[in-house]
Amino acid sequence: MLADDIDFDQPYGGVVTTSGQLVSSYRTNAFMSPSEPNDRTGYKEGGPKYYPINYAANLEVWMVWAPVKRLGGHGVFYPVSC
Repeated sequence: MLADDIDFDQPYGGVVTTSGQLVSSYRTNAFMSPSEPNDRTGYKEGGPKYYPINYAANLEVWMVWAPVKRLGGHGVFYPVSC
């Protein structure tokens, strides 16, 4: 299982598995639509760097987070939301 090979104390862009593959370059079925035409690994500096995702969260209105007032928008996806 991929989660067993991840050191969650490391930053996202630099975590590698025990086999040396960047975790960010793994394809995750739950994050990729089967109809995506760009379903392929992204490369940088000669090696696999990332695997894109094409699902997103609907944040509803433009304002996602007002840090001074500590208020989120009308959607469910914003910092410290329940």
